[in-house]
Amino acid sequence: VLLDFSASWCGPCKQMKPHLKELQTAYGDRLKIVEIDVDERGHLSNHFHVSGIPHLILLKDGMIVNNDVGGRGYSALVRFVAVACGEP
Repeated sequence: VLLDFSASWCGPCKQMKPHLKELQTAYGDRLKIVEIDVDERGHLSNHFHVSGIPHLILLKDGMIVNNDVGGRGYSALVRFVAVACGEP
């Protein structure tokens, strides 16, 4: 599961959306992407210690396996997710 902490007013978040959709298509059933609006779900932001956006948290079997802040392109997203999928 990839948690995407973002907000509607965040420019880098908006730029990353098409790449996240492409990533979802590429990984299919192996990856679920959940978008979390920090303004609407502040309790989740607090729980995961989100202090900046976009903030991505990758979970595998309920454990955080990767965690980073900042916008990124498609190839960087693939590298970010590859950790949990056992890819080099």
